[in-house]
Amino acid sequence: MVPIERAYARVAWCYDELAQLYSLGRIGRAKRDHLGALAPGDRVLYAGAGRGAEAVQAARLGARVTCLDRTEAMLVRLRRSAARAGVTLQVQRADVRDPAATEAYDGVVANFFLNVFTPPELSGLASRLIGSLRPGGFLAVADFARPSGGAWARAVQHASYRLADAAGRVLGLAPWQPLHDYARFGKDSGLRLERRRSFPAWRGGPPLYEAFLWRR
Repeated sequence: MVPIERAYARVAWCYDELAQLYSLGRIGRAKRDHLGALAPGDRVLYAGAGRGAEAVQAARLGARVTCLDRTEAMLVRLRRSAARAGVTLQVQRADVRDPAATEAYDGVVANFFLNVFTPPELSGLASRLIGSLRPGGFLAVADFARPSGGAWARAVQHASYRLADAAGRVLGLAPWQPLHDYARFGKDSGLRLERRRSFPAWRGGPPLYEAFLWRR
């Protein structure tokens, strides 16, 4: 099996574009949902930042941004985007699960990232990410919506996720596993849900993606 960093490096040049095309822009909107919670000067950590378009936008809004990712090819493109936008980011090649110096952030963002971890791994990672938040800070997560509603809605949601999941497995980006229950994740983590926003397949249709924002 190809190491996951190498798999992501191979698609770094087109990863965001394919996601936008596949989702008709909904993934990008879900990733940007947290930006309204930012205030100038906020310290924000982007875990699994990838090419980090939303992190660059956060910096343009005046946030002090730190980005972590394991794939250098993604971070190269992130640094280029930041340079073109004229903003400064702290960009580090690192695994968010590794021990690191304790930081106090006003916000932690993990977009389309947590579902590559198994439930036991997620539990440990959640403790690390939430532990990085100052009191009153926010945790923002955007990801595929967990199937819900009637049989027809669930079938649409299931098909959308499985198509993306199959492509990810073929490319070696992530192993198959069920979607995490983020609503329960936030509750079990002792966070207060401030906002939950859905991004449907069409107006009035079943949600394909969701963005959560909790407060510590």
